[in-house]
Amino acid sequence: MDTTTAVSTARPASRRSAGPAFLAQRWPTVAALAFALIGTPAEASVEILTEMMMLLPFLYLVTAVLDRPRAVWVVFPASYTAWFVVRALDVVRSTVLIGAAAAAVVVVGAVRGRLRDRRFLVQAAGMVAFGALGLVALAVDPDVARYIVAAGWFLHGVWDLVHHRLRVTVDRSFAEFCAVLDIAVAVALVLV
Repeated sequence: MDTTTAVSTARPASRRSAGPAFLAQRWPTVAALAFALIGTPAEASVEILTEMMMLLPFLYLVTAVLDRPRAVWVVFPASYTAWFVVRALDVVRSTVLIGAAAAAVVVVGAVRGRLRDRRFLVQAAGMVAFGALGLVALAVDPDVARYIVAAGWFLHGVWDLVHHRLRVTVDRSFAEFCAVLDIAVAVALVLV
């Protein structure tokens, strides 16, 4: 048999299986979609989603100070658990605590010499920008706030995709997880 006329039965390299192997590779996307469905209550108020949005850049800021991208997988549940407890205790406004915590992280970053690290400065700027967006959302009419918060979640999803592409600050799996989750929440906010 002539090998030049033999027909290959192998799949082209450009086609990927949609089976379990693909899902295993895309576990952050699957986890984010599950989290969006289960972990984000449909009855969540715009205020709660605003506060949750303000925590997103905080995760990146803390991870930048630690300079350990995989630490974000510990920072994420720890930060949201602390936020949930503070919110339940209702001793201090969550937004005040988020701002104070972010300021403390910046001070720690300065002490650790991160003020010359462009990645840290970008995260600090992101914290300020998303924090300001959240404060604006809390100050306006709830109907308008919903779209501002949706824009914030969507923009943070874009922020995540940039981090995923550049492989900076946080673990790529988290950047993928966060991008999918953020965009899903943004879409839900607009469609609800």
